[in-house]
Amino acid sequence: MVIKAKPWFLYMLRCADGTLYTGISNRLEIRIENHSRGKGARYTRTRLPVELVYTRKAGTFVQALKQEYRLKQKPRKAKLKLAETWLKARRRKASRRSSARGRKPRLKRAP
Repeated sequence: MVIKAKPWFLYMLRCADGTLYTGISNRLEIRIENHSRGKGARYTRTRLPVELVYTRKAGTFVQALKQEYRLKQKPRKAKLKLAETWLKARRRKASRRSSARGRKPRLKRAP
């Protein structure tokens, strides 16, 4: 039996004071929840509430660390642009899903 390792994620949070926090986790939902409850990193505890503004699958732990380092080296302006692009895509995806639920399924016409 082969046990497959959980994938790691790179994420970025916007804190209440407008600062950005970048981290990695292999249990993203739990990690974000912990940040929101003040049980996450010391940095975010004093800057609640936090909002998830970017995430991506990073592969292995080592790959996630490297991606985190590269993201932290980027200027703030580039990080904000990345977050804005990700949030817009997420909203578009959510609106497509919600509008698709309200429509009747299309029937294919016979040739």
